[in-house]
Amino acid sequence: GFHAIEAREAGTIKRVSLDDGHVQRICDTAQFFGGNWGPDNSIVYAGESGLLRVGAGGGTPERLTTVDVGRGEFSHRYPQVLPDGKQVIFTIGTGGDFNSARIAVLDLTSRQHRTIFDGGSAARYLGSGHLTYVLDGKLRAVPFDLKTLEVTGPHIQLDERIRTDSLLGSAGYSVSSTGTLVYAPFDTDSSQAR
Repeated sequence: GFHAIEAREAGTIKRVSLDDGHVQRICDTAQFFGGNWGPDNSIVYAGESGLLRVGAGGGTPERLTTVDVGRGEFSHRYPQVLPDGKQVIFTIGTGGDFNSARIAVLDLTSRQHRTIFDGGSAARYLGSGHLTYVLDGKLRAVPFDLKTLEVTGPHIQLDERIRTDSLLGSAGYSVSSTGTLVYAPFDTDSSQAR
């Protein structure tokens, strides 16, 4: 799946078949700040004023969250559906940049969300029982219990310095289901890309 900005459209979420290269439109969205394909074959994405969900085959998006301006929120971004498909972790933008953002978890059944911890953005769950995230351009990790949805130990800073944008909250990294980390380093020298 991917997001495409086209000349006459604000943007479209699409999917492409790895077998034959056929591209299919899923839905239009004026904004796109990350998305994740869940185990139930739906896509949770950050769009206009919050998180939305749409079937991977297309359709009308369903609103999951709404930004609460009264609580100082300006964006919900970078969702990841947790392995059981029942919760989503995401970033709540607050304050002037994403170093003051919050990492939150949304229950897809109740549509209620709560903050897991303050400070950082672009969190990702690892099968090792950790959340990774970025803060001040550095990759960090914290033990996380998938059953209780709680942090269970201290936050640690990893050696990797990730290319980030504190105004957008974006981070140039991804972690596979087997734990392989791929990232764009802070150093712009392409010979150091890993």
